[in-house]
Amino acid sequence: MQGSAVGHGIRSGPQSALVDASPVGIVVLDAAMVIRLWNDTLACWSGTPAERVLGSCLAAVLPEFGRPRYQLRMKQLLTTGAPVVFNGSVHRGLLALSDGTLILPHYRVTCRRIEDGEGSVSIGLWIENTTLLGETVGYLRAEIAARREAEDQLQNALRCQETLYRELQHRIRNSLSLISSLVSLATPDVEGEESDLLHEIHSRITSISLVYEQLAARSRYGEVDLAVYLRQLVESVFSSIPRSAAVGDPRMALDHVVVPIDIAIPIGLIVNELITNSMKHAFPDLEEGVITVELHEESDRFTLLVADNGSGPGGRTEPGASGLGLGIVDLLAHQIRAELTQPDWPGTAYRLTLLLEELPSL
Repeated sequence: MQGSAVGHGIRSGPQSALVDASPVGIVVLDAAMVIRLWNDTLACWSGTPAERVLGSCLAAVLPEFGRPRYQLRMKQLLTTGAPVVFNGSVHRGLLALSDGTLILPHYRVTCRRIEDGEGSVSIGLWIENTTLLGETVGYLRAEIAARREAEDQLQNALRCQETLYRELQHRIRNSLSLISSLVSLATPDVEGEESDLLHEIHSRITSISLVYEQLAARSRYGEVDLAVYLRQLVESVFSSIPRSAAVGDPRMALDHVVVPIDIAIPIGLIVNELITNSMKHAFPDLEEGVITVELHEESDRFTLLVADNGSGPGGRTEPGASGLGLGIVDLLAHQIRAELTQPDWPGTAYRLTLLLEELPSL
């Protein structure tokens, strides 16, 4: 930016047109801080054409530049050559005209020393309109604040929902306990098949109630650890049903498999029915009875085995040939899309296989 055929401080022609068409305001000052170029962009922003300011001292057009601190920084720029940057957020009135009109509400002014090849030194001011940037930052701040408020509301709603969910679990558990107690109170007053039926009903209620105890004990939402649940369930069934001294304690090998409540309740009912069936029918000859419960998780599935070494009619001999208990087992296995089979075993055994992909999302 040297010499001038048009008084703007640069050569005429394409170079002059390029400077005037620049999206930033450009001012060129000589070493005495006299304006030598004022491009069309800045003329548009300020409403002041170049003809009115060329040859004027910068401080006469923008009075803030006449302040000692700005004069000092411009002199340092001429001496050291280190660029100087003024931001409108700090230097708010720097671009105010002599009549007090502010050229831009948000701006950044970059000042650089310009040397031509003949030893002449001048100062170039590049003035950027950062209004859009300021508006964008303001918008983003408002958007972030709104999102944080929405997240807080969502977290509060989730906490309320979890509180209500746990309260519902608590009430269901209490209701099941009440029903179980009523069944227990009625049992001594009946005999024979009616007594057995009440025992079975009581056992089924207990198996469901234990699920809700597990839900209350776990911090995760709506899930049950089958290993803990089945161990409690098996112990509960063994303690509630009269058994022969020949029937020993159950043998259990349980992997920790976490499932949703919608899966845990049917599995608990299945185990309850199978163990009850074995204890009632598998050991008619008072032999040494053993009931086995195993739960194993593989890469894509888990299997549940309930078996006994008895000689009684613990299982069905043909598909569909079952009583009410085994009919319930079939129905529940179908409900959770599990495969129910009878593997080879020295007695009666049932294996439940469920693909992990079939589990509903937690």
